Amino acid sequence: CDGFLVFSTTTDLTIPAIAIRHKGPEVYENMWQKVRSIWKYVGERHLMEEYEWFHLGGDDMFIIPNNLKTYLASLAYTHGSPRTTPYFVGRRFKDLWHNHFNTGGPGYTMSQATLRKFLHNIEANQCSPTLKTPKEDVIISQCLTSLGVHLTDTRDAKGRERYHHFDPGWMMDYTPRKRDVGSQIPQESDWYELYNREWGMLFGADCCAPDSVSFHYVPAGAIRHMHALLHQCQINEAFSRSTIEAKAQTQTYCRWEPVQQPNTTALFRGDASRYRTKCNSIDEEGVSRSASIYTERVEVVISYCRPGTGFDWIYYDILLQVPKGWNVVLTFISRCSGEKSIPDFREYANIDKVNVITIGNSGGQEYSYAKFINEFMKNPSPAVILFAKERKPIDFNWNNLGGYRNTSEMIDIASNYEFGCGIKPGPKHSWYHDKQTLHGVFLNEWKQPAKAAKSIFNTEKYEHLQDFHHRALNYSFPPPKYTPVCYGGSFAIHSQKIVDFFRSDGSKGKGVMERLEHTLSRSGQAIIEELFVERSWAGFFSEPLSAVQESKLASDIKEIVPSSKPTAGQIKIML
Repeated sequence: CDGFLVFSTTTDLTIPAIAIRHKGPEVYENMWQKVRSIWKYVGERHLMEEYEWFHLGGDDMFIIPNNLKTYLASLAYTHGSPRTTPYFVGRRFKDLWHNHFNTGGPGYTMSQATLRKFLHNIEANQCSPTLKTPKEDVIISQCLTSLGVHLTDTRDAKGRERYHHFDPGWMMDYTPRKRDVGSQIPQESDWYELYNREWGMLFGADCCAPDSVSFHYVPAGAIRHMHALLHQCQINEAFSRSTIEAKAQTQTYCRWEPVQQPNTTALFRGDASRYRTKCNSIDEEGVSRSASIYTERVEVVISYCRPGTGFDWIYYDILLQVPKGWNVVLTFISRCSGEKSIPDFREYANIDKVNVITIGNSGGQEYSYAKFINEFMKNPSPAVILFAKERKPIDFNWNNLGGYRNTSEMIDIASNYEFGCGIKPGPKHSWYHDKQTLHGVFLNEWKQPAKAAKSIFNTEKYEHLQDFHHRALNYSFPPPKYTPVCYGGSFAIHSQKIVDFFRSDGSKGKGVMERLEHTLSRSGQAIIEELFVERSWAGFFSEPLSAVQESKLASDIKEIVPSSKPTAGQIKIML
């Protein structure tokens, strides 16, 4: 299990970045106090027990996680578990004052045992608790050395370094400056050579181990470029004719099998699947089976009405996070005549097709989704459908919500026949809602915005969500007392979910979606029916809880959010 956090002066959970307080001013010269606050945060939030290794670095560091994990695993195998063995891993330097330290540039890595020892002594005098200095790497090294934790030699068997203080190009090109004849010190005080004199250096291609972990002073553009080179470039597989013919005679069939005992805590938070995908390769002459549900294709549906805004979020939040080897179809539902500004994304290797569906100035985001679903069902095919909304900052605490799921997480959940919601519930909340309370929500706080926008929505037309379901859609949530709700407008489902919904109850689901599209098709802004529909998607496309699961959730309920709140009916659970 891997985790990632950014610490900053402001909170932005789209990254996720967390604002963190520290002693003293917000200046580079006070870096040590910033680092102390970061490690305190990790300890106070009990993150230390969740992970075995902790790597800290700056925003100009480029790290190769697979190499880092492999190298750390080799240390654990050779010298002992990181839970009990203290490790302090990085790029060793020895400065002119004879301080041995791991430089902070490429980041340094501490084992759980080391971090526990540091936090236990963080206020001790030998760990300089009140010092204001930019040399946080020197100070933490001195502190750990005083506690009996020493620097690890991270070079490979040939003496090549794994952690690098500079970017790859600089490392490859570096040679020490020429010396004066008879001088023992390089001209112009080449500090880099001096800091490495105790153990020496290798140059050129031998500067860096093939399994290098991290580099420093890497610009943002170069970080993205290097990431793409390492993780997105693919080598075409060469097939012989016999291999191709053999593949042509074999077909992979997959089905979802129920998990016997799903993790109910994770299930109640929308993180776990009640199914697993099982696939078999079967000769065409073998046993006949139904069509395979397995797919390595994702269709991204974007409700587009923001001409002139950037598209970077599509690249960073979606395309970079699609599983390697999967194909992508981008479908833009253009609502505001801005389709001419949509770029051709087919320059990216994994983009199969870009569709633009123009619907004029009609409805809003939920209408676009309903329109797409009805069009998709005219010719359905296996795919994960990702309904994507540009992420904007949300007050997660106010909404009892707990941050974003990334695209790969949503796709993984959807691939196993569950509903992958783009926003997680808060740490003490479930994504399930008490249906009776949820039905009563009217969203009074949106009355005035609707009126100010001169919306044609009649705020008196429907009494509440249940009234909207009955009169506009002729629909009711399935029988259990609790139903999931996905906030935020981004979610992923397998296409089979849509097919099953349309076929449900004698094809009643098909009529529901057609009425939904019609109801939302009116022009205008702040159409409050869309907020009712936002609270309905997960109910449409989620498997109802079993009687046993419903009973377990009922026993875990600590509190239910009242109907006067935007997250009416949301369940606070006892963890």
